[in-house]
Amino acid sequence: MSTKYCILLSVELAQLLLVTVVSILTLLLVVVGFQALLILRDFRKTVKKLNNVLEDAHSVSSSIAKPIAGTGNILESFRQMKNMVDYVSSAKSTKGTKSTTHSAGSGQESTTSKEEIQTTQVFLAPKPQARVFKRNGRPLTS
Repeated sequence: MSTKYCILLSVELAQLLLVTVVSILTLLLVVVGFQALLILRDFRKTVKKLNNVLEDAHSVSSSIAKPIAGTGNILESFRQMKNMVDYVSSAKSTKGTKSTTHSAGSGQESTTSKEEIQTTQVFLAPKPQARVFKRNGRPLTS
């Protein structure tokens, strides 16, 4: 009977040892899993903060770019106004110096002068505004 008892005792001891090791490993895996969840949660918070920082940087850069583009438009408007003033002043100055020529025998008068032909300007559409901010040497696109 002692050999049977010894065999039963060794089987129970092996089962007890196996259950203990499995329980300890299960507990360790639960703790590691919980720590991994905490790390992922912290990573998520960090990504959200980084996203907020990038959105703020975008709003700051766009708020800076709008006045700069507006300044370019104002300067282009002044150039167009200068061209119009030059055109009107040249048209007024040529009114007084129109040459009238009589053709031989026809009696028709020509009222165009060389100055008036030279000062006639064609107003084109304004140039597109220059892009101020660039990435890798190319303009940013929206």
